[in-house]
Amino acid sequence: MQSHKFIIVFTVLCMMILPLSALAWGDLYTVRLDCDVFLSRRLDAPKTQTLQQGQTVKIDFIEGEWAALFPLDESKQDKSKAIGYVLIKNLDFLQSAPEIESADSQETSASQAESSQDTRSTEKKSQALFNESPIKIMADRMVYNEAKQSILFQGNVKVEHQDLLLVADKLTAFLSTDGAPQAGKEQIKKIIAKGKVRLSRQAMLGKCQTLSYTVQDSILCMEGDPVLEDGQNNTLTGKTIRYYLNENRSEVLGGEQKPVQAVFTVPKDVRP
Repeated sequence: MQSHKFIIVFTVLCMMILPLSALAWGDLYTVRLDCDVFLSRRLDAPKTQTLQQGQTVKIDFIEGEWAALFPLDESKQDKSKAIGYVLIKNLDFLQSAPEIESADSQETSASQAESSQDTRSTEKKSQALFNESPIKIMADRMVYNEAKQSILFQGNVKVEHQDLLLVADKLTAFLSTDGAPQAGKEQIKKIIAKGKVRLSRQAMLGKCQTLSYTVQDSILCMEGDPVLEDGQNNTLTGKTIRYYLNENRSEVLGGEQKPVQAVFTVPKDVRP
């Protein structure tokens, strides 16, 4: 029997909900490539203007692949004030819109605000880039369940999500949209892989029997004799291992039958 390899690519868009404020709202992006601004969230809608590569823009009210575009100096968070709508894939995250401070408070809080803003911007940009990248799933067999809004992949399953690689005997992907799968338009909310699960990310290697991946939070949960190695011969084992992709940190939980165990390698030039 001839084996057919199924490949589906899902685009995962992270919708970031920001605190409502009369002074600070929205996000700042730079234009990746020249792109058009439309009167509504449709490609066949009238065009209002064209954005130039490298231009800084302010967006909010993100829905699916679209975002509302606003003047940089717009202080009121009102959808009716939008210039038009633009596809997010044509933009690169820059930073959250800076908060406007009074003249009296600017001097005293400038240093603290700059440090805090840099930290938030770096963390948010890293998370946005990872969550917005496509998820590519390959397998020998695929079964779509419309009632459960899920897709079952079986045989030589391989998953690629930016620098994360995962292989397993079978995998179920749970969707967050309606309708039959169309490459590039679904949003995966969760993945569950079972059977000889292996994963790698840069120098990190892991293995287990069952793995769940929550896309929105970028959290891997490993169960069934989980083992996590950091690439420097340091090993973690336990009942459950949670790996936080955005923070690049792990959490190990133990139990009566499976206590937490950590094995660290001592450099050769270090003597007891």
